[in-house]
Amino acid sequence: MTTKPKRSLRVVDGERALVAPAFAARPCAARFLSGDLVGAAKACSATDGTIDCAFIGESNCSMTTLDERVTNAACAAGKAGVPDRYSDRVVCSMPDAAGSVDKPLDPANRALRAVEEWLSSTSWCLVLSGGNGTGKSVAAAVALIRSAVDSLEKVPARWVAARAFEKPAFDVEMLERVPFLVIDDAGSEYAGEGRYASGRIAALLEARYEREGDWAESRTLVTTNLNRRGDDSFARRFGARVDDRISEGGLYVGVAGPSLRGKR
Repeated sequence: MTTKPKRSLRVVDGERALVAPAFAARPCAARFLSGDLVGAAKACSATDGTIDCAFIGESNCSMTTLDERVTNAACAAGKAGVPDRYSDRVVCSMPDAAGSVDKPLDPANRALRAVEEWLSSTSWCLVLSGGNGTGKSVAAAVALIRSAVDSLEKVPARWVAARAFEKPAFDVEMLERVPFLVIDDAGSEYAGEGRYASGRIAALLEARYEREGDWAESRTLVTTNLNRRGDDSFARRFGARVDDRISEGGLYVGVAGPSLRGKR
């Protein structure tokens, strides 16, 4: 029994030009032609303020083993600003069109289990606290991508590294109403000069908490190495008021264990 060969990407490109001629001029077109659909999707989503991955999504199953949901996940990650080292890990854990998985995630990982529980809850905030390499940021990427992948056109999610708050020009106010926000590595921001960056993070968390009647549309996930119990370093950095807000309607999960880096 012979199998039908896959259609050439370059042949498909000729068809694609009829469907979406503007796409050929995009910086991501070269990556698309080389077969790097995930990279193309990310590049396309990051090029401007629009997601132009619909064509990739509806056509890729005839070209590669990538599933449409996988490509949309890459789009969501690129649009939200998820770093490649995390988004690639999530995308590689998703089944392709044939149902196979390149690099599955460990379902027993505490951070992943916490994310699963949180996504099915009505809690406004999840804080994942633990040492380096325990899977907090990957779990945060899983949560963001799953929440965003079905509503790309709404630009529903943003990923922000805590150190971005150090820059006075960084627009914090626009993050108050982002439906899904990840603040990664809270506590790594510069703590000098009146704790300017930490204060901005604390104010943002309070503003998002104040949307009490709209928590389902204002979910917040924070990753941090700071503790809530023991030395209370989280409360000392961001204030007892913020710590109180997380206690009310939020979840704080400690993620213990050795570093997983280099073991994947």
